[in-house]
Amino acid sequence: MIHRFPLAIKTLPEPLQEVLKSLIKIVNYIKSSALNNRLFKELCEDMNSDHETLLFYTAVRWLSKGNVSERVFELKDELKAFLGMQEKSDFMEHLDSPAWIQRVAYLSDIFGQLNKLYLKLQGKDLHLIYLKDNLQAFVSKIENWRREVNLENFAMFKNLSTMVEVSEAGIAGFKRGN
Repeated sequence: MIHRFPLAIKTLPEPLQEVLKSLIKIVNYIKSSALNNRLFKELCEDMNSDHETLLFYTAVRWLSKGNVSERVFELKDELKAFLGMQEKSDFMEHLDSPAWIQRVAYLSDIFGQLNKLYLKLQGKDLHLIYLKDNLQAFVSKIENWRREVNLENFAMFKNLSTMVEVSEAGIAGFKRGN
């Protein structure tokens, strides 16, 4: 059952796929260079951040998308400062966009929920009834989330709800059931 979930990620709506691709490019830009990684770590230390480094994305590990998007959301201010100093305008246009940041928040929330589900579906001594119950509960959650989003209630999404203001551009595609 678990191996089917990463396939579902490939069916993300196009705007969210673009956000995910650009997010991974930003992380890989910083993590692929020892100098950039070290400078970013020092910047995070100077800004008294909760985290000092980004997590490296690996397509092989299924938890990676959730963890990477969560860390990017948490370090969005540090990333903006670092990429501004590096004069990476192609990356800065993403970080300057409230819609992009809101979509990163949404992705980190959704992937975080999927990661929790994945972990529940692993381990020894699990039986089919337990697995089926967890899957049915998750499907019910998704249906409830869809209803709440249509009412413009984002309280169930930890990161998205912390955004001061949710604009129509930031939630485009969510209401259509994506």
